[in-house]
Amino acid sequence: MANLINRFPILCLTLVFLVVMESTTMASCSSGVASVYIFNRIKSPIQVQCWNKDGSMIIKPTFLHKDEHVGLVFTPGFWGTTRVNCDFTWIAVDQHQIYIQTFDVWFDSFFLFWQEPPCRQCTWLIHPWGFTEYKDGELGPVVAHYPWIPQE
Repeated sequence: MANLINRFPILCLTLVFLVVMESTTMASCSSGVASVYIFNRIKSPIQVQCWNKDGSMIIKPTFLHKDEHVGLVFTPGFWGTTRVNCDFTWIAVDQHQIYIQTFDVWFDSFFLFWQEPPCRQCTWLIHPWGFTEYKDGELGPVVAHYPWIPQE
């Protein structure tokens, strides 16, 4: 064994690195599934459509009325490249304004053991003032707030 390590040090280091990365990824993805839930808290309907990084539609264009939601459950990819992107369209009649937002509602860039993995249950609430992302359900910690950006 020592002879093998002396003869092929780069190969041995590469194998050790891959084993550590696989163990780290598998440990952090032990539940195996993730989910995204999007809730409309606006009086008027919101149109939502989502797709993955390859452009495949995973939530077809859907109108969410007040207090309705849409969601998806999926298994993140092994290499940490899963991405879910959504379009949100809101016609704010009382403001005479159209809002269209596009952003990632779930993504996992490959993370290492000291980094925090992405949420397993991401919950988004849509309000007149913008979007609120919660980690691990609506009662979980707030991850971020994003404002609506008016279209010109």
